Amino acid sequence: MRADALICFSKTGPMKYIGHLDLLKLFQRAVRRCGLPVNFSEGFNPHLRVTFALPLPLGMEGMREYAVFEMGEAVPADAIGERLGAVLPAGIEIIGVRYMTPGEKSPAAAVCAADYALRFAGAGSGDGRLRGAENGRRRAPGRHFRDGDGLCGRDNRQALRNDEK
Repeated sequence: MRADALICFSKTGPMKYIGHLDLLKLFQRAVRRCGLPVNFSEGFNPHLRVTFALPLPLGMEGMREYAVFEMGEAVPADAIGERLGAVLPAGIEIIGVRYMTPGEKSPAAAVCAADYALRFAGAGSGDGRLRGAENGRRRAPGRHFRDGDGLCGRDNRQALRNDEK
């Protein structure tokens, strides 16, 4: 019986310099080390059946990243988190694990917005380029929109163009 485990994890510290494909390989090794019954594709070069919600840009930390593992057999969600957490390197932390319900949207399809926090060196130094910077953090203003599914998001392109001037 197939069961999809939704895993929430963080990627911080030196692990922020791990690219998306390397992160996939890291999870493949971790799954093999802890012996989780995760499904692999069939064929000449089998690979782990896992989907990540959104790839992070290189050098960006992620506080709540999502991956879906196609499990070969049901294992308690707590045990998945404990077993994976024991073999993952520092900087990758399992936040939570749960099984997805049948018919539930994948995390990639369910994402309607992302929240970015930018830290600027020398923020508040009065150089004129960082209007509105507070405590080294700034959020770009943007206009909100709704798509056909009623999900809300943010379009920051115009605000970013204005900041470049």
